[in-house]
Amino acid sequence: MTIDPRLVLERVKTAPGEVFEGGEIPIRTEDGRRIGALVPITRAVAREPGVAALLARWREAHRRFFFTQFSTNEERTALWLERGILGDAGRVLFFMCDENGARLGHYGLTGVREGHAELDNLVRGERGGDRRLVYYAEVALLAFAFERLGAEAVMLRAFANNVLATAIHDEVGFVRERNEPLVKEESPEGVAWKPAPPGATPERELVVMRLDRESFGRRFAWATATKGTPQEGTPGAAQSATHSAMQNEGTPMSQTPKSFDEECAEYVARMAADEEVRRKTLDWINTTARHKYTYNFRWMGRPIIQFPQDMVAMQELVWSVKPDIIIETGIAHGGSLIFYASLLELLGGEGFVVGVDIDIRAHNRKAIEEHPMFRRIRLLQGSSLDPKLVAEVRELARGRQRVLVVLDSNHTHEHVLAEMRAYAPLVTRGSYLVVFDTIIEDMPADSFPDRPWGRGNNPKTAVWEYLKTTDRFVIDEMIPNKLQITVAPDGYLKCVKD
Repeated sequence: MTIDPRLVLERVKTAPGEVFEGGEIPIRTEDGRRIGALVPITRAVAREPGVAALLARWREAHRRFFFTQFSTNEERTALWLERGILGDAGRVLFFMCDENGARLGHYGLTGVREGHAELDNLVRGERGGDRRLVYYAEVALLAFAFERLGAEAVMLRAFANNVLATAIHDEVGFVRERNEPLVKEESPEGVAWKPAPPGATPERELVVMRLDRESFGRRFAWATATKGTPQEGTPGAAQSATHSAMQNEGTPMSQTPKSFDEECAEYVARMAADEEVRRKTLDWINTTARHKYTYNFRWMGRPIIQFPQDMVAMQELVWSVKPDIIIETGIAHGGSLIFYASLLELLGGEGFVVGVDIDIRAHNRKAIEEHPMFRRIRLLQGSSLDPKLVAEVRELARGRQRVLVVLDSNHTHEHVLAEMRAYAPLVTRGSYLVVFDTIIEDMPADSFPDRPWGRGNNPKTAVWEYLKTTDRFVIDEMIPNKLQITVAPDGYLKCVKD
């Protein structure tokens, strides 16, 4: 039976109950356990109060993962739903729901035509549900594309550095066909990432991935052989039965061995997508904060007041960047200054650390100045925002090929934002601007009763605001994703442009 995939999509958008039992695609695990459903956004659903606002909020929170990036609102999103989704015969969007029907994100298809479909618009908008919900939702959506729409191959495109998404696609069995260089095109509307013309310097990369029907069938016979098959008489029923029989005869698909780094990237992505890990990690951070956990560690004799995980990450950055100068605002007891200086000592050369603090207490200054690593340290006392002090730091950084900046002083939104504006221009391409204590945004509102910062007023909110004004930095999500225990989620910013 020949399938008209666009006719199927039209019925999904208008009368999904005629296509799916219960009007939705169940999301199941290998053992048949139902953990959620893909619920189509029909014309009726799109008009429900709050739907456009919900999608607008999700898009705004995740816009850095889209190829077109702009500020959105409820009205604009409603128009996009009407014209861009429901009005496009080759496109469909589903709410990704948990077992109780709570809407946690969305996933869809685009470019649907005979034999072809492309995954589209994956967003995990809310926490909750099964920790593997996105993975099994992708399997369910692919089963729909192959079985109901008759696709011979499903494609997808994603930013190459979106390790969370690409690791899931890798695990499902997508094959990476090619990487395509991209450049940023700016307009009053926002940013669009376009193919790089010949001779242009790429600013990002797009990865194109492909999964064919046969490979999917061999790997996921359990998803298509019996679960969620078309109702008798609906498009795809005859083909589904034939194809399911063929799938059960398949053998496991061979795969090219992955490198150690590729394996690690997959492990990190899976861990970062694990809601249980995220929840328990944050619970642990909040609980140990009451006991001043970070005060327990020293580096070469000086208190460092950081999570050991963040210090390992900083070691990796210093080794990778090999900075000529490291600038740190907020030095406390000087442990981090000693730490950075010791790493520069191991690297050799003439690299040094500049420590800025509004109040370098006498006993801390004495201990730092008497330390063997002091020869690589310059201490500057005063406000990190004092124009004269900023000018002095800029002079020290002048002519340096590789500059790394760490911000860890006053944690209010306005102060950190002003620091970023003052010191971020010093950071060189390929190096990092590291903003510590962004974790404040994720902690309970009463965590800092005696401090001027808290939820809504902290380094993370400053980072978010600053990134709206510049294209020189991107959040390196791989670092906090692999650390999990970190004071700097969204705080490791890589400089990608001069």
